[in-house]
Amino acid sequence: AQDRLKESEHRLSSMFEAVQDIYFRIEPMDWRIVEFNPAGVRMLGYESHDDVTGKELMEIFEKPEDLVSMADDMMQDAKAGNPLQKMETTIKTKTGESLVVEIAPHLSFDKKGTLAGVEGIMRDITERKRAEAELARSEETLKDLVQKLKLSQEELSTPVIRIWDRILALPLIGVIDTHRAQLIMDILLTAVVETQSKFIIVDVTGVASMDTEVTNHLIRTIQSTRLLGAECIITGIKPEIAQTMVHLGVDLSRLVIRSDMHDGLEYGLKKMGLEFKTAN
Repeated sequence: AQDRLKESEHRLSSMFEAVQDIYFRIEPMDWRIVEFNPAGVRMLGYESHDDVTGKELMEIFEKPEDLVSMADDMMQDAKAGNPLQKMETTIKTKTGESLVVEIAPHLSFDKKGTLAGVEGIMRDITERKRAEAELARSEETLKDLVQKLKLSQEELSTPVIRIWDRILALPLIGVIDTHRAQLIMDILLTAVVETQSKFIIVDVTGVASMDTEVTNHLIRTIQSTRLLGAECIITGIKPEIAQTMVHLGVDLSRLVIRSDMHDGLEYGLKKMGLEFKTAN
């Protein structure tokens, strides 16, 4: 039995020496370090086990208040019968270097329920936290890039072209949803103010269809340009879009509608008193 006990002690001692994480055991009365494994001694930059033994655990914490908070959390979990949670904090080495560690604590109690021992494992996760922070920065950079690309794509999908002095053209292509309809209004009104244009040719030849909400947006855009002293000329309306406008009860008499952009430009030039000539 003595031989088996010695063999068991030898195995435990070998494991204690070999483990790469910090193993610590402290006195629960004053939180002084009773045991610290060789890996922990090396990690903190001390020469020997004796350099660490007797220190208060609070001395190696970068923020001593973290230990008080952790102790309270551990006792509350223990009293409630809950498993102790792993905790993260920062410790400091002998030279003042900071190490981020993850602590897996264990509490032991005597028969009277009094705290008898506190021990645990500290794992150095400094590099992991740095990698996570770097990944978070990269994700944020990527998110900003995606947002910029999205804005660029939206601007390209809503090109406002100055085709004549005080005449703008807005050729719309593809699907127009509510978000894009709002974007069209914002970009168009800004362009009208910047160029002091009097006519805007909104060509919807490349738009397959527009639902009721989008059509309402388009009508509001036309009304908004009027408030700025400009007039919209709608060109390229397809039968499906025409049906939607009729269904909404849009007052077509108040809209300038032409078959295509050519006719729209002719209308704008003539309203400005300019002669419109077509090539033979």
